[in-house]
Amino acid sequence: MTLPRRQAPDTELTPGDQVAVSVPDENGAHALYSFGVGDGSPVTPEKIHLRHSPERVFLNTSFHFLNGFDFLYDADGGYVGFRRH
Repeated sequence: MTLPRRQAPDTELTPGDQVAVSVPDENGAHALYSFGVGDGSPVTPEKIHLRHSPERVFLNTSFHFLNGFDFLYDADGGYVGFRRH
């Protein structure tokens, strides 16, 4: 996970820390995905490597994210839609 330092000031996430992923929509930001570090949920990654970068935000969710959602990808339009299980 790569974030600006203002969004994650510490260089290490510890068990119990909460991570929330939001995506923009017409009303601002919409919370899509959240988990507690080390909570054992099927949507929680086994390991999280936190990096800081002012240039970009990046999150590789691996397959864990997909354990909680159905998704549909429109290759022609470049859109993706998610629905919670």
